[in-house]
Amino acid sequence: MPSNETPWLCFSDKDLLSDCTEEFIRSGGPGGQKRNKTSSAVRLTHLPTGIIVKATESRSREENRTSALRHLRRTIALEIRRDLDLDHYKSPALTIGYQDASNRFRINKKNPHWPLVVSHILDLLQATRGRVSECSNLLGCSTGQLIDFLSIEPDLLAAANAVRASHGVKPLKAN
Repeated sequence: MPSNETPWLCFSDKDLLSDCTEEFIRSGGPGGQKRNKTSSAVRLTHLPTGIIVKATESRSREENRTSALRHLRRTIALEIRRDLDLDHYKSPALTIGYQDASNRFRINKKNPHWPLVVSHILDLLQATRGRVSECSNLLGCSTGQLIDFLSIEPDLLAAANAVRASHGVKPLKAN
């Protein structure tokens, strides 16, 4: 695992689940009358961060557990920041691997590496005190390309703006 990544994002599902309390609950959703008789919804509480996620999409506990772990990784990527040393910074291969020939980021939020890429970009934005131009230079893309990527997902833009606000920088606008 690279030293500048949020550790839980690199954990296997089993290891990440071992850091959580898991509850099976009854909840609304697909399944009709069977829904009220089984506890198939899953609520995970990640003990190190206090993040709570819930999955109710399926009638299957296993599918809901998988979905809850995906939600947990996404939430950790958006909310947990890690310090980066800019003096010795080198863009990780994973991040570079999702830039096309024109250096635009191309990664679908359903890709299992999405949380790692997003977390790294937000950590770098934190390290550059919310300055998109400095962050984009370190990533090897243009300021516009980085803003376009951050604007694709509303929660990602909100997380980037939270980082900027913590440094007294004006929020980015969605494209």
